[in-house]
Amino acid sequence: MGTIVFDTEALTGFARNYVLRAAVELLLDEGWDAQVPAVILAESLTGRPRDDVTTHRTLPQFGTVMTSQPTAQYAGLMRARLARTGRSLPSGIDALVAAHAALAPGESVVFTSDPRHLGALVKDHPRVAVRRVP
Repeated sequence: MGTIVFDTEALTGFARNYVLRAAVELLLDEGWDAQVPAVILAESLTGRPRDDVTTHRTLPQFGTVMTSQPTAQYAGLMRARLARTGRSLPSGIDALVAAHAALAPGESVVFTSDPRHLGALVKDHPRVAVRRVP
């Protein structure tokens, strides 16, 4: 058992994407927990009810988790490590999503449309799998 962590595209696409929904529901049926870091709402909500309806329908299924100071600091460390390699730097929100997954107990999987950046952030965390949103 483990933790599913959503990034923005996974959250906004969950209601419409049957393949993603089936993958998440399979993990939930196996006893995995799901996390929606509250910070991704900054990217997923527009303030326009028509555009935000799918996100608002999905959120009650999973709720949100706040980002603690230690998690935020770890996200900064993850970004700094990548910066030293000369690779392109992921967004701070991507780093926060990665930190939530890396610090979750047990295994975790991040569903994302940006597996390159998320994968680079968690490359030193073998318990974290990154899956492209289908």
